[in-house]
Amino acid sequence: MTKSFRNWRRETGGATAIEFSIVAIPFTFAIIAVIEVALAYTTGFLLEGGTGAASRMIRTCELQDAADAEADFRAALCSHAVTIPNCQDNVFVETVAMPDDSFMSVSSYEPLFDEDGGMVSRGFATGGVSDVVLVRTGYYYTFLTPVLGTAIGGPDARVLFMSTNVLQVEPCDFEGQT
Repeated sequence: MTKSFRNWRRETGGATAIEFSIVAIPFTFAIIAVIEVALAYTTGFLLEGGTGAASRMIRTCELQDAADAEADFRAALCSHAVTIPNCQDNVFVETVAMPDDSFMSVSSYEPLFDEDGGMVSRGFATGGVSDVVLVRTGYYYTFLTPVLGTAIGGPDARVLFMSTNVLQVEPCDFEGQT
């Protein structure tokens, strides 16, 4: 019996399996966390790019005469932000035409939030020729990984990605020109 016990102590065939079982759960969690953080920031970058592309439609007067300018803006934004689920409904959009046509008044238009932390819109006004327009979009990304979501996003496991562009509408009134 002592001989078989000594042979058993020298046997290392299952050591790798035991070591892997010890590190498998933290390793898997780390891989999932890296993937989810990458997805979250990709969503933020795509929101930024989509906002820029859709804002260009305001700057070049493509949306000023549109039947539903906000819907067209959302469609352009969501065609870029492909990682946002149900983008048309989940993305916050507001545009404000500055009354004094100055970039200096932008600081007085900070984002508004309700008591639940949701963004409140001031409306959707594309402005006219040479107007200064503030374009703001936002999206709350909800983390799927519970521990990571609480660590990064707080108790509700979500983080706000926001994009703000301030632009001046081009002088695009081409009446009388051929």
